[in-house]
Amino acid sequence: MEEDHKIAYGLILVSIGIAYFLFRYGKKPENLKGILRALLAFMAIYILGSIFGTHMCKAGQPYKIITIYAFLAFFWILLIDRKKMSIGGFMLIAGLTVYHSLSFSAIVHTSGYTGNPSQETRIESMRKRQLEEVKESLLVEYPSFNADITEGWASSIQDEEIREIILSLEEIEWKDVEPYSTWHTSFTGLYRTKEYPLKVWISSGTWAQAVESMKWKRTITSQEIQ
Repeated sequence: MEEDHKIAYGLILVSIGIAYFLFRYGKKPENLKGILRALLAFMAIYILGSIFGTHMCKAGQPYKIITIYAFLAFFWILLIDRKKMSIGGFMLIAGLTVYHSLSFSAIVHTSGYTGNPSQETRIESMRKRQLEEVKESLLVEYPSFNADITEGWASSIQDEEIREIILSLEEIEWKDVEPYSTWHTSFTGLYRTKEYPLKVWISSGTWAQAVESMKWKRTITSQEIQ
């Protein structure tokens, strides 16, 4: 079973289990203290999940998962008046919050997943900016380069120095990442991704025209990564 499915099914099973126990044993709160305790439980779970789900990169945070567990804790503390069951259920929810927050943080750092699809827009902008800088550099450093430029991958240019510049740009192994939702994205916040390796493509023409035409291009099609 895929990791994102494990997280999703885990959330579903826990939610159904909590709902059953609340229906079976839950009672309406009789005073304001019960509501205040429930609010504190909500905050405690949210803070706990945020601590264990935080990482410095921008791949996404498990906020949806944390929010679900925080609401489960809220209603559990609010409606269950048996002390041992109340504390035990809260500890279980807290443990599952930590586990799924860590699981989310681990999975969004692996290939094929993301928790923040807008991150790819930022990376794309960075990639284009670096290519523009290389294009400017080539025109400044090799203004009189004279050779027949044929359409194809820029790294196939015969001049060794120019080829090395292009290869150094491609060393990062840039990829065009295409996020897409799955059946559980709306409540887990996890997206699947398709990743297309990129290389620099150049069109034929004069040296200036060829350099200006340089662009990132996928080396494989969507059919090839199915």
